[in-house]
Amino acid sequence: MHQLLDDYLCKKYPKIFVERNLSPQESCMHWGLAVGNGWFFLLNTLCHDIQSHIDSHNDCVRKGYDWAVKAGEIPQFVALQVKEKFSGLRFYYKGGDEKIAGMVSHAEDLSYSICEECGQMNEEVGRNTKGWIQTSCKRHARNSIDFRTNVNARKDELAEIWRKVRQDEKEAAEKAEKEFAKERGDKNAYQLMFGDETKV
Repeated sequence: MHQLLDDYLCKKYPKIFVERNLSPQESCMHWGLAVGNGWFFLLNTLCHDIQSHIDSHNDCVRKGYDWAVKAGEIPQFVALQVKEKFSGLRFYYKGGDEKIAGMVSHAEDLSYSICEECGQMNEEVGRNTKGWIQTSCKRHARNSIDFRTNVNARKDELAEIWRKVRQDEKEAAEKAEKEFAKERGDKNAYQLMFGDETKV
């Protein structure tokens, strides 16, 4: 990850990335966030949700709410290593609770659908099958010869569905623009946009 993005996350979530500036003998976090820029928003959202959960729960414990006191304080979640492995996000940590474990697991699963380089998340995201395996979009695939999208098994069906979805969205937008022009009674604008004065 670019140093500026790495610094941003470490500054925004200092409790999570408390080991970021330790030596390589003390923590793997010394090497930083060893993932592409495309996973920045995934990590940002994950860290926000984790720290919010911890702070909210532990605040309830301090206020003496019975249910929170009974559960006890959640140990601070601390990142031990963040990296890409076998084309997916790996977030090693200590602390947290079962809910946080679920959040991390979910983010790791989502990473297989997000281009590690640009963050694109659509039907064109996949991975190569040879060499260093990486999740990417077609544009950022290192070797397009062995690149396979995540939807290859049903590629034709899904590609057709996406084509129809995009066509429906385009038609709905055009219809909304026509309705807007009609409501305004602006024949000139309608003519300029659609070249059909007779329908006004």
